[in-house]
Amino acid sequence: MRLILLFILITGVCRAQHSGFFGKKNYIEIIGVGSVPVIDNVFSKNNTPYKANGSQLIEVRDWFEGGIRLAIGHSVNNQLGLGIEVGMDFQNVAPPQNHYGFAPGSDYIIKHELLDLRTISIIPKIEFTNADGLLPIGLNHQIGFGYTSTKVVDKNYVLKFNGTIGATETLKLAPIEDRFRGFVIFYALNMRTAVTKHLMLNYGIRYSVNGMIALLEPTNISTGYQVSRFEIAQVIRGRRFRSLLTFNLGLSVPF
Repeated sequence: MRLILLFILITGVCRAQHSGFFGKKNYIEIIGVGSVPVIDNVFSKNNTPYKANGSQLIEVRDWFEGGIRLAIGHSVNNQLGLGIEVGMDFQNVAPPQNHYGFAPGSDYIIKHELLDLRTISIIPKIEFTNADGLLPIGLNHQIGFGYTSTKVVDKNYVLKFNGTIGATETLKLAPIEDRFRGFVIFYALNMRTAVTKHLMLNYGIRYSVNGMIALLEPTNISTGYQVSRFEIAQVIRGRRFRSLLTFNLGLSVPF
């Protein structure tokens, strides 16, 4: 009888302790994220997307966008963890098909290759699970709030004059130096499954709300091959806001 009581007591103490995953309470992970921008394709009809095929432009719909995340976290106890992740998203956006200024008083309406976007994110997050959970392994919920910074990639884009002689040129867009700063709030349903004692498979879904901290003031179109920075900010805001659902797959290393 005494042995039974001692066993129950020891079991209760062990459950009360934070055992982690084989005693490991921290983790680092690398995650690939992807999504199908259906909503953006539906709501971006006013800005027709084109991709370059040599010197020609072909109307397309962008059916996949992706990114990568690096994260580190610590399990405070079996049910609660804290972490921070740094990410890079790769997206395209159709610029507004408006007038570009070539010289004062001479504007043309043109078609434009999709602009490439790169978004850096830094997101502190909290993860939690139910009373039977054993973080960092298993099913968990994550909530995060962080900072984003989006930049238009500086490269040569194909532009086609519309309504003129039909000439197509590969031109370097005047650099858009602005970083479009914003925020992101997300909820994720995530699962870590043990592969070995030293490796976990990480997968799940994430719902995000992206916003822009401030839009640039409306400006006149500058001379040179340049679109209004204000209008670029608007299409980027729309693109980011409509990136609602992503899927993630990666690897976690506990330590």
